[in-house]
Amino acid sequence: MTKVEAIKKVLEDNNGIATWQIIYDQIENYYPAAKKSKSWQEGIRGVLYREIKNGKNFKQVGLGLFALLNFKEDKFNDVKKDKVRMHS
Repeated sequence: MTKVEAIKKVLEDNNGIATWQIIYDQIENYYPAAKKSKSWQEGIRGVLYREIKNGKNFKQVGLGLFALLNFKEDKFNDVKKDKVRMHS
């Protein structure tokens, strides 16, 4: 399985959408060698961003939030979002 396929499976497991943390935590389930390199997180980000740039497989739908290319954004209503709280 390639890194692209592994990221795709992680997103599918999470209803088509995931944060960096979810991707990092679950990538080894499908790509066991993912964390063997010292800069493994950069490698995962590079693969994901390359696919987004080329309009393939994934899209960015928020800050640090990624989805499958065919993810319908109206599903956001089903995804729990953390509220940003402003303090004065």
